[in-house]
Amino acid sequence: MLSDPDSRVIREYGILNTYIPPADSFFYGIPFPGTFLIDESGIVIDKLFRPHLSTRDTGEAIIDRMLGRSAPGVDDPIAFFAEEDEIEITAFFRGGRGRMRIGPLNRLIVRFEMPQGIHIYKGPVPDGMTAVNIEVEAPDGVVWEAEKAPATEPLSFPGLDAPLEIWSEEVDFEFSIFGNSTLAPKFEESGEQKIDLSVLVRYQACDDDQCFLPRTRRLELSVPLAKSVIPDFEEMKRASASTVKMDSVKHWKVLSERQSARDSGQHD
Repeated sequence: MLSDPDSRVIREYGILNTYIPPADSFFYGIPFPGTFLIDESGIVIDKLFRPHLSTRDTGEAIIDRMLGRSAPGVDDPIAFFAEEDEIEITAFFRGGRGRMRIGPLNRLIVRFEMPQGIHIYKGPVPDGMTAVNIEVEAPDGVVWEAEKAPATEPLSFPGLDAPLEIWSEEVDFEFSIFGNSTLAPKFEESGEQKIDLSVLVRYQACDDDQCFLPRTRRLELSVPLAKSVIPDFEEMKRASASTVKMDSVKHWKVLSERQSARDSGQHD
């Protein structure tokens, strides 16, 4: 049973970390890491939760979620391509003030902006047409999740049994992206370290009367690396992180007491 006040609150909010079994006395009772978003009246309007504490959303992600739109900041790495027909493709790295750290989730956003009457396709499409396809290339130690995209609109064509799914005007394709411990040795090197992200975009644009030739565009971003921030426990210190004073001693003692009680029970 969980008895301390913090654990009761965790259960009342339904965020008890169920990946940790009760037998693990040291960590059992901790919550899933996450953030509740509230409005001016204190009403929860959204939430951001992740399975593991080392993979968490950045402040930029939370702000963008509340605003309902992502816009590149002044420090965010960005690449841009403008087609002759006024289609614009932008790729930008969002999170961590434009820097990648080991752990926190950042976002790589690929944005299409299209003139009125132009659209692009989601697969599957008939033979001879090209659906949007985006590939990310990055060095070892950089991990990303499958892209997310907004809902499409159906567009019917004579001779096709089912409508094709399209995007028009402006659409964002979003990848969650983060660095893992494989990047740690880079922090032992001198000077500011960076990683290169390459975004390969394939697509075909059409209007109501015709489809244009398929296109392939590559956008390159250089993303600086920065150190994570961790509590100043001696055993946690490492080159890839900066330690700061945190009010964590109380909670560390609770975890230690649980582990000691468990160990004593095993030896009785």
